[in-house]
Amino acid sequence: MKSELVVELENLKEMLNNSKEFKELEEVDEEIQKDVSFKVLASTVKQYSEEYHRFEKVLKFDDPNLVSLRRRYSNAKESLDNHPLYKKYLEKYKVVRDMYKYINDELFGEIIDKKFNI
Repeated sequence: MKSELVVELENLKEMLNNSKEFKELEEVDEEIQKDVSFKVLASTVKQYSEEYHRFEKVLKFDDPNLVSLRRRYSNAKESLDNHPLYKKYLEKYKVVRDMYKYINDELFGEIIDKKFNI
């Protein structure tokens, strides 16, 4: 038999997952998953990032090949950062993250502060 506390925490989890804020975040995530151009852009950023980090270990910082790769990576990352869906996702994510942080601080803040003398 579950304790009352566990049941209440499960109820809280369900409430959070059904919250307007969480639903809005899920909706934006679904938009992103359906947007082919966004997925291509994100994949390009990932590819350039991996290439850059692989080659920065063996090439000098001012090597023309590394400079070119850094520029391509930077431009692709900037395009991703400025994509409307990305901005929308970050906006919704921040709301959900802040809500979870507030709950965590309210539930466990005093316990952690007292336990570790923070």
